[in-house]
Parts: sequence; C-alpha cells; structure tokens
Amino acid sequence: MAPPIPTANSIYDSHTVITGKTVPNVTVYARIGSKVLGSSKTGSTGKFTIKITKQTAGAKISIVSKDPSGNFSKTLYKSVIDKTPPRQPAVNTITYRTTVVKGKTEKYSTVYIFKGKSYVGKSITDSKGYFKVKIKPQKRGTTLSVYAIDKARNKSKVTYVKVK
Repeated sequence: MAPPIPTANSIYDSHTVITGKTVPNVTVYARIGSKVLGSSKTGSTGKFTIKITKQTAGAKISIVSKDPSGNFSKTLYKSVIDKTPPRQPAVNTITYRTTVVKGKTEKYSTVYIFKGKSYVGKSITDSKGYFKVKIKPQKRGTTLSVYAIDKARNKSKVTYVKVK
C-alpha cells in the first residue's frame, strides 16, 4: 500500500530547505520537473528536511514519498512564494523642470512617488525594470520618496530624491 501524500511547509524564494511531515521510515523527494532537488529519509516521527538551492519565485516543486517496498505516495505540489522585495529604485536626477521621472528597479513592479504623504504619481516597470512616471514639476528643495512594490506585494526600500 502506498504511503499517504506528504505535507510540507510554505517554500519561499529565500529558503534552502523544505520541511514537512509524512509517515515514518520513508524517503521523501523534491523535484522540479524530472530534476531531483534533494531527498530526505524520515525517522520515527515522520518529519523531513530536504536541503535545496534557492528556487525562483513561482517555480512548482513536486514532493513525493517512497516506502521501503518501492510504493510512491501521490504527489504534493508547492509553488515557491516570492518574499524578496524589489531592489531599491535607482532614480535619475530630478529638477524643478522635470515632468517625467525615470529610473530602474525590479521588472513588472509598480513604482510610486510621494511628496510627504501626498501622492505624486506611479508607473509599472517594463521587462527590464525601467520606469517613467509622469509628474507635475516640483519646487527646488522638495524631497520625493520613490519605492517599488512587486506583484507579490513586497515593498522595496525607499529612495529619497531632492529636487534640484
């Protein structure tokens, strides 16, 4: 008789181990496609820890256990969760005449610009991470805050830019 389907904790893009539980004395395998990422034998508690390399957010990992008789469990599929914030935006110089703020951060993230608590503008970055945000000209000496939020809602550190 095949072992039951294993359970596993969430897997983040920063993780280097997969932890979970199944029945005692089986071998648990983690794969992406046909590539084995790692395996672990469970002890008397059924807990397992599989060492892996960091995986890309969105990757689908299949986890299966095999008993000593060679029977395989059904497969558990886990998607790698994006928990890495975008890079702090690099922002080009902004002058009192600037109407388009340009810079770079994580691709396909949304870049926001604020003056204090007042919203100034936003834009979505392109496939290379470049952004262009249309703004009204700002007074010299004004400080603008620029940050990015990726599709997984991770927020970058804020870049502060003083208008020249």
